[in-house]
Amino acid sequence: MNGAGPGASPSPSPGPGPDLDLVDVTFHTASSSLDVTDIAGNELSFGLTGWDPFVDDCDVGEQVDATITARVTEIRYDLQNFLKVIRSDGSFQVERNGQTTATARDDVGTDRPVRYSLPEGQYRCSVESTINVHLWFDGAGTIRYRPESGLTISFPHPTTVTFGFKTYVDYPRHELTVEPTTEGFATAVSHLGAAITKTSVDRVHRNNRGYPPTIRLGSETVVPAAVEAATPDTGIELLIPDSLSALLPAAPLAYYLGARVRVQDDSAPILRAPAVDVHHEFDPLPAFEGQAAALLERVFFLDMLATWYDDSEWTVRAHGLLESAGIDLEPCVEAPLAERLEAYLSFPGSPLEEALPSWPFRMTVDPSPESVAQLPHLLYDMAAIELPKEAEADAVEVTEAGSPSSNKRRFEAITRLRGRLWSGQTASDLTDAAFTATPVAYRNRLEYLGRDHRRRAVVVAFTDETTDAERSAIVDRYRRRDDVLSPTVTALETPSREELADVFETGVDFLHVIGDCSEAGIRCRDGVLEPASLAENDVQLFQIDGPRSLALDLVERGSVAGVAKAPGVSSDNDENGDHSSDTTVGELLLYGHSLATATLCAARTDTIQSQSQPRSRAVVGDGSCRFVASWWPTLIYVLTAGDRRASTGDGDECTAGDGDTRGEPDDLRVTAVPFPIDPVGGYAVPNWDDEKRLQPNPLSFDVDPESVTDFLAESEAPIYYDGRFYWPEEQLLLAYPIA
Repeated sequence: MNGAGPGASPSPSPGPGPDLDLVDVTFHTASSSLDVTDIAGNELSFGLTGWDPFVDDCDVGEQVDATITARVTEIRYDLQNFLKVIRSDGSFQVERNGQTTATARDDVGTDRPVRYSLPEGQYRCSVESTINVHLWFDGAGTIRYRPESGLTISFPHPTTVTFGFKTYVDYPRHELTVEPTTEGFATAVSHLGAAITKTSVDRVHRNNRGYPPTIRLGSETVVPAAVEAATPDTGIELLIPDSLSALLPAAPLAYYLGARVRVQDDSAPILRAPAVDVHHEFDPLPAFEGQAAALLERVFFLDMLATWYDDSEWTVRAHGLLESAGIDLEPCVEAPLAERLEAYLSFPGSPLEEALPSWPFRMTVDPSPESVAQLPHLLYDMAAIELPKEAEADAVEVTEAGSPSSNKRRFEAITRLRGRLWSGQTASDLTDAAFTATPVAYRNRLEYLGRDHRRRAVVVAFTDETTDAERSAIVDRYRRRDDVLSPTVTALETPSREELADVFETGVDFLHVIGDCSEAGIRCRDGVLEPASLAENDVQLFQIDGPRSLALDLVERGSVAGVAKAPGVSSDNDENGDHSSDTTVGELLLYGHSLATATLCAARTDTIQSQSQPRSRAVVGDGSCRFVASWWPTLIYVLTAGDRRASTGDGDECTAGDGDTRGEPDDLRVTAVPFPIDPVGGYAVPNWDDEKRLQPNPLSFDVDPESVTDFLAESEAPIYYDGRFYWPEEQLLLAYPIA
């Protein structure tokens, strides 16, 4: 990734990659295995019997990144999540718990044995794992799953099976050229939805939402034929005034609805679908901003609930709330998008406000052409877009240090994240958001998405004198999680400018510099390494103990994002001293968190330890960037011992921090804090009582004293307790003080 010289204009956005291979599929004859690897290093393997490949793959009618077709007699797989089996032309027999039933679809979980008897028919099997897997076959067969021996799909004779694989790493395949006018950008937004492959309720799931086409500013608007063909005709239109300020908050709603955006003279935006007689008039700005976000929230989460409507395995709290209010989602499950919009608009507001979460991710964006050109990246992240306000210091300040209940409230605040896109054209205060992105940060993000990251690498550069024990302890914190990620960790002790420049130019996923830095650059043993002196910068994410201006320079030179000191914070006035040796940010990155949420979580520990309120760190660049390209980021468990079991009196739980003191004392109160980005609105978090909730709502439950040790032994998520994080390999140490 080449950097730009001082004062140079940003390099153009990297071109889309229509021929970029995101998934490699290889059959190994010696082991009779089909091995699958994606560009992020995620891997799968299938044991096979009777492999006889076809030259031409079948047309599966599904967006996948790689397919391969062959005749096989048996498929073996170490199932870790679940397998969904669907027959499109009839039913099949399910034997489970000693009972046999007939169904057209069912899920194989990993908690109990099951056997499927499949008569001649058309089948699709889907596996959600580190790489999505789809199997299509016509014929008869048997599917068996046993926890001790895994999953086996067998056929009475060689049967043609098409394997399809989709990675969770997305990359834009096309580019739109757009004139920098409201009409030009309206045309672009109308076609960004081409990346969403379905118009059914399943469009809500991230695996059906690809990366939208990128936008390049030009003298005229040009939409590639492939994008035009892929843009769905949903019959929905959104009319907006001739203003970029109106276009920005309208974009996420139009994108998700697949609406055609058109410019009108009226100042009040209108959403309409003539075929179903929808004519919904919004108020003019500034009210339109909030109204558009509220409708996006309503449509998105109701689609999510509709996808789970007929799943008997799931009990979602929101379903019960809607049903008790007389809201029936069943007619929406198979309805076209315009008809669902009509139904969702007709539902009363109060029950929805109680049942649906508020939107988890917001971005503040200046209404300038350069900022609006970043819409593909923001919409891929499903960010609700806001316009700059005069006073914006509402989102991320740390307050009320000390009490257990306030600790939980602070972590719950992380489930609603706000970033700021700064184009450099305004003098707006940049301290009001969890991270400050720039257009070049998103260009750099695409550079890294298009690279092969089969092996993750961390470099820790000690630019200050440290003891052998201190260096060893810090490096070990990054090396110790074989079950999640095994990065290559390299330590540099008081490096020279040349040695540190080599790290930037060779490339690394995460660089943690331990030692003071200045605006001029990073201090080395033979002087200061200035960002402008780097021939290249291939460091994706970084953490430095230096000013934000230095972090901005590094992002301008090629990084996606970095953590620096917040404005006004120095080692001299920071009550808690130097945070540069704190590895909390980096360790949370290894558990799937974005740089922004990892930094916010680390700020909670800073505040508890120092009893101070100001944030000590600032995130510059695309703070939504995640180090690990896995599907489900790891949530955080916030523990409070000695709380009472909260109850509403009707069998429902109260969320943590609601002040309820009813119930039995001495249980361990657990608040599961989910992740606000990727995938937005993702899934429901199970608790021990089988109730599930939509993200990003935190979910609280109680663990009785006798079960605390079992809970700690089974946890795979970071645990926050009494002012610090405990990682899975050390969590059993909590059994004595808690239980």
